[in-house]
Amino acid sequence: MSTTTVPVTVNKAPAETAFPEIDKLLGRIEKRAFELFANRGFRFGRDLDDWLTAERELAFVPAAELTESETEYKVEVAAPGIPAGNLQVDALPSCIIVEGTVEEKKETREDKVLFSDFSKRKLFRKFELAAKIDTSAVQATLDNGVLRIWARKAAAEAPKRIAVAAG
Repeated sequence: MSTTTVPVTVNKAPAETAFPEIDKLLGRIEKRAFELFANRGFRFGRDLDDWLTAERELAFVPAAELTESETEYKVEVAAPGIPAGNLQVDALPSCIIVEGTVEEKKETREDKVLFSDFSKRKLFRKFELAAKIDTSAVQATLDNGVLRIWARKAAAEAPKRIAVAAG
């Protein structure tokens, strides 16, 4: 397979308001997690299990790795079988969001299908970053089913002395 460049969208809005579709997805996950909690008789102690189950049911959360060096972050996301055109990488100053659509091709068959896990699912992964990044310098490629993202850290702002005016 060859390496394909994946376009990166730069968005300067805060992460919580930048992507209303992500808010909708998170809302659906929250609702489903509460349903699972209710189905268990409202017993506490398994909230994370309920959330992760709901997330797996409603979104495809691929395996990923986030590493940090002094100058950059590197993100690797498993995206087997997903063409670059179905992936979207959004760069915000404090996070990177990966979205995509996983469309399983269904063959027309004469046989009766007794079981199938093939479906259209939404791939979603959000990476919160401790240091701000230079969103204009983020790059992404897809190679052998692995999405690789490089994000250079933003230059540290120099301390600024503020003069106090006499009033």
